[in-house]
This record gives sequence, structure tokens and C-alpha cells, in this order.
Amino acid sequence: MTLWLTGEQQAAIDHYRAMLILNPNDNQGIRYLLASALLQRDDLAGLKVLLRQYEGDGSAAWAYTLALIAYREQDPRGPAIVREAWESNSHVPAMLAGLKRLVPSRDGYISMGGEDEATAYVEENGAAWRAIPGAIDWLAERSTGLKPRHRGCQS
Repeated sequence: MTLWLTGEQQAAIDHYRAMLILNPNDNQGIRYLLASALLQRDDLAGLKVLLRQYEGDGSAAWAYTLALIAYREQDPRGPAIVREAWESNSHVPAMLAGLKRLVPSRDGYISMGGEDEATAYVEENGAAWRAIPGAIDWLAERSTGLKPRHRGCQS
């Protein structure tokens, strides 16, 4: 993270990738840092490889990043991808749109499906969504009226 913050973005990305080779099960959550870095660098090819590598990941970070890619590529499966993202965490669209306040974790842990998970995603990746004209509106339109599947801690 220090490499990233000091402007050595490629070195940070290389370090994240090396860490995932050493710890492919990624109990440290390095894949989320790498995904955010690749998204910020607009490296969609690298991001897609990473998303496939951990395709069983049920986090909001994975689901909403897949939704953003679907929007960018005008994937006809977009509505289904948004539904899956919504089911993983229904708080993200309103937070991205600025309609709901961010609620950071109080104890450093993230609740799957909770407001703190949505906040973490928006803090890390909101700029990538805002950089793509129409992306947040597209997400809001496709998630309006969806009912969240209750899993994990819903706030």
C-alpha cells in the first residue's frame, strides 16, 4: 500500500501479485487491493484475469466490479449481474449515488452484506464508477425495486 501511495503503482501491483502467488487462498484480502489498483489503472484485462481467478468470491467488491465491467462493455447479461451484486449487498447503489451515508466499520471487520462492506467498496472503488459517465445511473436504474436476499449481517 505504501508503494501505491508513493506513486509506485506498478511496483505495488507486482507486489500484490507476488503475494497472491505465495498465498493463493488469500486469507489476507490482497485480491481486493489488487482489484482496486487494476480498476484505478483501467487495466480491464488484468482485472478480468483476477476476477476469474477468484470467481467464487461472494463479496460486494467482486460483484459490483463485475457489474461495472458489464456496463463498460455493454454486456447483455448486465441486469443479471446487477441482480447478483444487489443480492450480495443492497447498500452499494445508494451509497454510490450519494443517497445513503457511508457507514465505516467500527471494529475493523466487515460484515458481508452490511453497510460497512458497502462503505469499504465505495471508498475504494467509487471514483472508478464516477469516472464512467452514466455508470452509477445505470446501476441505480437496474437495482431499483430489487429485494435483497438476506444473508450475513444486514444493517
